[in-house]
Amino acid sequence: MKHHVMLVALLAAGAASFAHATPAHSDAQQQAVRFWTSEYTGADLAADNYGCAAPEVPQQSWANQQIRAVSRDIAKWRSCHEQFMTKLRLSGHVEYRVPAEVQGVMSAAEREQAQARLDAAYAQVAVAAMDNAIRIDAQHRAWMDATVRYVVATNRGIDAGRRVAALEFRARQEWLHDAYNAYRYGSRASRPASR
Repeated sequence: MKHHVMLVALLAAGAASFAHATPAHSDAQQQAVRFWTSEYTGADLAADNYGCAAPEVPQQSWANQQIRAVSRDIAKWRSCHEQFMTKLRLSGHVEYRVPAEVQGVMSAAEREQAQARLDAAYAQVAVAAMDNAIRIDAQHRAWMDATVRYVVATNRGIDAGRRVAALEFRARQEWLHDAYNAYRYGSRASRPASR
Protein backbone atom coordinates (compact mmCIF):
# COMPACT_ATOMS: atom_id res chain seq x y z
CA MET A 1 0.00 0.00 0.00
CA LYS A 2 2.86 2.32 0.86
CA HIS A 3 4.29 1.82 -2.62
CA HIS A 4 0.96 2.68 -4.19
CA VAL A 5 0.76 5.94 -2.28
CA MET A 6 4.28 6.87 -3.33
CA LEU A 7 3.51 5.97 -6.93
CA VAL A 8 0.39 8.12 -6.88
CA ALA A 9 2.39 10.96 -5.33
CA LEU A 10 5.08 10.63 -7.98
CA LEU A 11 2.49 10.58 -10.77
CA ALA A 12 0.78 13.67 -9.33
CA ALA A 13 4.09 15.49 -9.07
CA GLY A 14 5.02 14.47 -12.62
CA ALA A 15 1.67 15.65 -13.97
CA ALA A 16 2.06 18.96 -12.18
CA SER A 17 5.56 19.49 -13.52
CA PHE A 18 4.38 18.47 -17.04
CA ALA A 19 1.54 20.99 -16.82
CA HIS A 20 4.04 23.72 -15.96
CA ALA A 21 6.44 22.53 -18.68
CA THR A 22 3.77 22.64 -21.42
CA PRO A 23 3.70 26.26 -22.57
CA ALA A 24 0.38 27.91 -23.37
CA HIS A 25 -0.23 28.89 -27.01
CA SER A 26 1.67 31.99 -27.97
CA ASP A 27 -0.29 34.88 -29.46
CA ALA A 28 0.87 33.95 -32.97
CA GLN A 29 -0.13 30.32 -32.44
CA GLN A 30 -3.52 31.34 -31.04
CA GLN A 31 -4.05 33.62 -34.03
CA ALA A 32 -3.12 30.81 -36.44
CA VAL A 33 -5.46 28.34 -34.69
CA ARG A 34 -8.26 30.94 -34.70
CA PHE A 35 -7.72 31.54 -38.44
CA TRP A 36 -8.10 27.84 -39.32
CA THR A 37 -10.99 27.19 -36.91
CA SER A 38 -13.15 30.26 -37.50
CA GLU A 39 -11.83 32.64 -40.18
CA TYR A 40 -10.66 30.48 -43.09
CA THR A 41 -12.77 31.13 -46.24
CA GLY A 42 -11.05 29.03 -48.90
CA ALA A 43 -10.17 32.06 -51.03
CA ASP A 44 -6.77 30.49 -51.76
CA LEU A 45 -8.53 27.44 -53.23
CA ALA A 46 -10.45 29.37 -55.89
CA ALA A 47 -9.94 28.23 -59.48
CA ASP A 48 -8.94 31.76 -60.50
CA ASN A 49 -5.90 31.48 -58.25
CA TYR A 50 -5.00 28.17 -59.90
CA GLY A 51 -4.68 29.73 -63.36
CA CYS A 52 -7.68 28.10 -65.03
CA ALA A 53 -8.68 31.05 -67.18
CA ALA A 54 -12.05 30.55 -68.85
CA PRO A 55 -11.66 30.19 -72.63
CA GLU A 56 -13.12 32.72 -75.04
CA VAL A 57 -15.91 30.78 -76.75
CA PRO A 58 -17.48 32.60 -79.72
CA GLN A 59 -21.03 31.92 -80.81
CA GLN A 60 -19.76 30.27 -84.00
CA SER A 61 -16.52 29.76 -85.89
CA TRP A 62 -16.18 30.11 -89.66
CA ALA A 63 -12.57 29.23 -90.37
CA ASN A 64 -10.64 26.03 -89.65
CA GLN A 65 -7.89 27.98 -87.88
CA GLN A 66 -10.41 29.54 -85.49
CA ILE A 67 -12.10 26.17 -84.90
CA ARG A 68 -8.73 24.62 -83.98
CA ALA A 69 -7.84 27.56 -81.69
CA VAL A 70 -11.14 27.44 -79.80
CA SER A 71 -10.92 23.64 -79.47
CA ARG A 72 -7.36 23.94 -78.17
CA ASP A 73 -8.36 26.62 -75.62
CA ILE A 74 -11.27 24.53 -74.36
CA ALA A 75 -9.08 21.42 -74.05
CA LYS A 76 -6.46 23.43 -72.15
CA TRP A 77 -9.10 24.83 -69.76
CA ARG A 78 -10.68 21.38 -69.26
CA SER A 79 -7.29 19.85 -68.35
CA CYS A 80 -6.57 22.68 -65.90
CA HIS A 81 -10.05 22.37 -64.38
CA GLU A 82 -9.64 18.60 -63.86
CA GLN A 83 -6.26 19.13 -62.16
CA PHE A 84 -7.79 21.86 -59.99
CA MET A 85 -10.68 19.61 -58.92
CA THR A 86 -8.22 16.81 -58.05
CA LYS A 87 -6.11 19.14 -55.92
CA LEU A 88 -9.24 20.58 -54.35
CA ARG A 89 -10.40 17.10 -53.26
CA LEU A 90 -6.99 16.44 -51.68
CA SER A 91 -6.80 19.82 -49.99
CA GLY A 92 -10.04 19.38 -48.08
CA HIS A 93 -8.28 17.67 -45.14
CA VAL A 94 -6.63 19.30 -42.15
CA GLU A 95 -3.52 17.18 -42.66
CA TYR A 96 -2.96 18.68 -46.13
CA ARG A 97 -4.08 22.29 -45.63
CA VAL A 98 -3.19 23.34 -42.10
CA PRO A 99 0.54 23.88 -41.56
CA ALA A 100 2.17 21.19 -39.39
CA GLU A 101 3.30 23.69 -36.74
CA VAL A 102 -0.32 24.85 -36.32
CA GLN A 103 -1.62 21.28 -36.24
CA GLY A 104 0.90 20.55 -33.50
CA VAL A 105 -0.66 23.07 -31.12
CA MET A 106 -4.31 22.31 -31.93
CA SER A 107 -6.48 20.34 -29.56
CA ALA A 108 -8.73 17.57 -30.89
CA ALA A 109 -11.73 19.93 -30.69
CA GLU A 110 -9.82 22.61 -32.62
CA ARG A 111 -8.90 20.05 -35.30
CA GLU A 112 -12.59 19.17 -35.63
CA GLN A 113 -13.48 22.87 -35.92
CA ALA A 114 -10.76 23.37 -38.53
CA GLN A 115 -12.01 20.34 -40.50
CA ALA A 116 -15.58 21.67 -40.41
CA ARG A 117 -14.32 25.05 -41.61
CA LEU A 118 -12.33 23.38 -44.42
CA ASP A 119 -15.37 21.28 -45.41
CA ALA A 120 -17.56 24.39 -45.70
CA ALA A 121 -14.92 26.30 -47.69
CA TYR A 122 -14.27 23.28 -49.93
CA ALA A 123 -17.98 22.86 -50.64
CA GLN A 124 -18.37 26.54 -51.52
CA VAL A 125 -15.36 26.55 -53.86
CA ALA A 126 -16.35 23.21 -55.44
CA VAL A 127 -19.90 24.44 -56.16
CA ALA A 128 -18.56 27.66 -57.73
CA ALA A 129 -16.06 25.69 -59.85
CA MET A 130 -18.73 23.24 -61.02
CA ASP A 131 -21.16 26.09 -61.85
CA ASN A 132 -18.39 27.67 -63.94
CA ALA A 133 -17.66 24.32 -65.64
CA ILE A 134 -21.36 23.85 -66.47
CA ARG A 135 -21.50 27.36 -67.98
CA ILE A 136 -18.37 26.80 -70.09
CA ASP A 137 -19.58 23.36 -71.23
CA ALA A 138 -22.91 24.90 -72.28
CA GLN A 139 -21.06 27.59 -74.27
CA HIS A 140 -18.88 24.88 -75.82
CA ARG A 141 -21.91 22.78 -76.85
CA ALA A 142 -23.69 25.82 -78.34
CA TRP A 143 -20.50 26.78 -80.24
CA MET A 144 -20.04 23.22 -81.50
CA ASP A 145 -23.66 22.98 -82.67
CA ALA A 146 -23.54 26.32 -84.49
CA THR A 147 -20.12 25.62 -86.00
CA VAL A 148 -21.06 22.12 -87.16
CA ARG A 149 -24.27 23.44 -88.75
CA TYR A 150 -22.23 26.10 -90.57
CA VAL A 151 -19.58 23.61 -91.73
CA VAL A 152 -22.19 21.10 -92.94
CA ALA A 153 -24.13 23.81 -94.81
CA THR A 154 -20.92 25.20 -96.30
CA ASN A 155 -19.72 21.76 -97.35
CA ARG A 156 -23.12 21.00 -98.91
CA GLY A 157 -22.81 24.28 -100.80
CA ILE A 158 -19.29 23.39 -101.89
CA ASP A 159 -20.40 19.89 -102.92
CA ALA A 160 -23.43 21.31 -104.75
CA GLY A 161 -21.18 23.91 -106.38
CA ARG A 162 -18.76 21.19 -107.44
CA ARG A 163 -21.61 19.13 -108.88
CA VAL A 164 -22.96 22.16 -110.77
CA ALA A 165 -19.46 22.98 -112.02
CA ALA A 166 -18.99 19.37 -113.14
CA LEU A 167 -22.34 19.41 -114.95
CA GLU A 168 -21.51 22.74 -116.56
CA PHE A 169 -18.09 21.43 -117.57
CA ARG A 170 -19.64 18.28 -119.05
CA ALA A 171 -22.26 20.35 -120.89
CA ARG A 172 -19.57 22.66 -122.22
CA GLN A 173 -17.47 19.69 -123.30
CA GLU A 174 -20.49 18.25 -125.10
CA TRP A 175 -21.21 21.63 -126.70
CA LEU A 176 -17.57 21.96 -127.80
CA HIS A 177 -17.65 18.42 -129.13
CA ASP A 178 -20.88 19.15 -130.98
CA ALA A 179 -19.49 22.42 -132.30
CA TYR A 180 -16.33 20.71 -133.50
CA ASN A 181 -18.31 17.95 -135.18
CA ALA A 182 -20.65 20.51 -136.75
CA TYR A 183 -17.65 22.40 -138.07
CA ARG A 184 -15.91 19.28 -139.24
CA TYR A 185 -18.89 17.37 -140.59
CA GLY A 186 -21.32 20.20 -141.17
CA SER A 187 -24.04 19.06 -138.78
CA ARG A 188 -24.63 16.91 -135.79
CA ALA A 189 -26.58 14.37 -137.81
CA SER A 190 -23.71 13.79 -140.25
CA ARG A 191 -21.22 13.02 -137.53
CA PRO A 192 -19.59 9.59 -137.77
CA ALA A 193 -20.78 6.96 -135.34
CA SER A 194 -18.63 6.37 -132.30
CA ARG A 195 -16.36 3.40 -132.38
